Amino acid sequence: MKFIKKNNNKQMGPFFYIVLVLSLTLLLSLISGSILAKVLLKDSNVKTKSIEENNSQDVSSDNNTGNTYTYIAIQGGLFKEPENADKIIVMLSKYGEPFISKEEDNNRVLLGIFTEENYNSLKTILDEEKIANSKMTFEIANDNICNQEISEIVDAYLQILNKASEEEIEAIKTDEFKAWVSSLEKVDDDFEYYSILEELKDNCSNLKETINKEEVSSYYLELYKISLNFKNK
Repeated sequence: MKFIKKNNNKQMGPFFYIVLVLSLTLLLSLISGSILAKVLLKDSNVKTKSIEENNSQDVSSDNNTGNTYTYIAIQGGLFKEPENADKIIVMLSKYGEPFISKEEDNNRVLLGIFTEENYNSLKTILDEEKIANSKMTFEIANDNICNQEISEIVDAYLQILNKASEEEIEAIKTDEFKAWVSSLEKVDDDFEYYSILEELKDNCSNLKETINKEEVSSYYLELYKISLNFKNK
């Protein structure tokens, strides 16, 4: 059942309505003006921030600025004779996807390259099983956008390779990683490691759609050669 409320207001004259309309118009104008001002100021602030960020060589993220990204290669030994290096490769294969780096007349055996967290976990296992190992540390100073992009790519790349090395993993898809790398901001070519960044991006763009265990060692080797530019002295 619908109810009709009784209207107790007396009928108003024409003058009242004229005043009411004028008052509402003025009020709406003030409100609209205030809202428009806020929108314009907001847009202005965004635009200014964007210009400042584009002109600055420092990345705005508080998590990266001024930090150093560290990652580690596990070494199994340096051998003159390839046969000796191959023996260590067989032994280390139980723990990951080892590879050999040819360096002048020597063969350097490495179990892999790892984020600090993954390195610490694997180091504990190797020490418990009395497997001889040493570490090679790489450090990237995140003091500009070029270096920070390198750090971010390396970190994501290592997580993919480390995961693909795990026993229960058959393969890792790379499409999202490759799309993310290609979306990164283009940086100026006057940075010290600009060519390294471009090489790293090219390597990532050329990754296969999936990475399986048998392919991890070759990707480790590529990344190792690039990482020598950041080797801790």
